[in-house]
Amino acid sequence: MVDGLTSSTNNQAPVVGDGFSLGESFIERSYQSCHQNPSGSTQTWDQCWSSNNQLSMSLNGQMTTLVQDDTTGVWHPQNDADEKVEYLTGATNGAQKGEYWRVTTDDGTQYTFGLNQLPGWASGDAVTNSVLTEPVYATASGQPCYNATWSNSWCQQGYRWMLDYVKDTHGDVTSYFYTPSTNYYSRDLGSTANTPYIRDVALAKIQYGQRDGSVYSTSPAGQVLFSYDGRCNTSSTGCATSTLTSSTASSWPDVPFDQNCANGAACSSQGPSYWSENELTGIQTQALVGTTETDVDSWAFEYSFPATGDSTTPSLWLSTLTRTGQDTSAGGSSAPISMPPISFSGEPLSNRVNLTDGYSPITRYRLNTITTESGGIISVDYSSAACGSSTPSDPSQNTQLCYPAYWTPSGATARSRTGSTSTL
Repeated sequence: MVDGLTSSTNNQAPVVGDGFSLGESFIERSYQSCHQNPSGSTQTWDQCWSSNNQLSMSLNGQMTTLVQDDTTGVWHPQNDADEKVEYLTGATNGAQKGEYWRVTTDDGTQYTFGLNQLPGWASGDAVTNSVLTEPVYATASGQPCYNATWSNSWCQQGYRWMLDYVKDTHGDVTSYFYTPSTNYYSRDLGSTANTPYIRDVALAKIQYGQRDGSVYSTSPAGQVLFSYDGRCNTSSTGCATSTLTSSTASSWPDVPFDQNCANGAACSSQGPSYWSENELTGIQTQALVGTTETDVDSWAFEYSFPATGDSTTPSLWLSTLTRTGQDTSAGGSSAPISMPPISFSGEPLSNRVNLTDGYSPITRYRLNTITTESGGIISVDYSSAACGSSTPSDPSQNTQLCYPAYWTPSGATARSRTGSTSTL
């Protein structure tokens, strides 16, 4: 995960720190930048609909591209494992036409993405907040929300549908709930933030042990709750309130506060950006005892921001993970018992190889030592840079571990869609 961070990727560490993730499942649609439009009046930094919108799916730790059959219109995973992929509409989820997805695997399990109002939902019940939306412009008749007047030719479209409902062949279900974060930007080359979009969601809760259609009428047999805090460097002075503001932004080293815009305020961001200001601080498991969801185990996460040793800002790093047993009904204990923490240490390594162009080496930490709850030590060693200072002259003949990445340096003007190159 860390090796893949380049100058052309979103390099913010996940909510669990560099190298870790919650393994969330989703379906994502990628739009093209309107700046690629042929007409100068429509070359904005917004997102535009395209006949080549790419769809990808992350399910149970596996990522694949979704490919549509030109004849039938049916979607299939590129790495097809006999899944049935259904594109559906009609959900109340904020997406255009209420788009959502259902994937059925070869064992009969159904995975629903972006339903938002789960089966059995009634007014006042919780929604899953499982769809991330953003403004998308239509450039041609027949595309969603097209209007002959460019400024009116857009609407909120889904760009990511999170997994929110899983049903097995017996009708047992698992449901997922999320907390969204909204940001604003200056749409259509404006200078004032005028348009909201969902920049991020945080997994809030997973419920287990219910039947199809009874999520809102029966208590779950078990559930997992996730808690978060602002990803502020606690060794600095700007974390007293854990609130990201212009005066505390320097204490949030891997949060792009310059992309944060309030509705109606002056804003230099003319396109959507995707990032989080959260770090995962706790996981709480509970089981149903009688009519009460009772604590069983919890995990506490602590982080640091280790210095990179170069001009790049540090990234969120998981330092320790502590498990606490809370089931006091067994074993005679009257109070929760915490295990010794698991600790994680790392070493800084550069992602980029060619450093003669003056751009950042993108230094990130790699895990090199794990100290377990029992005191055991696991050590990890790394090889030296795969290319050294000599980069392959012909990428097609490259037999080394380094590889070329295509990007446009900050402040440069792209002269083609591929931009400039920098070998990593």
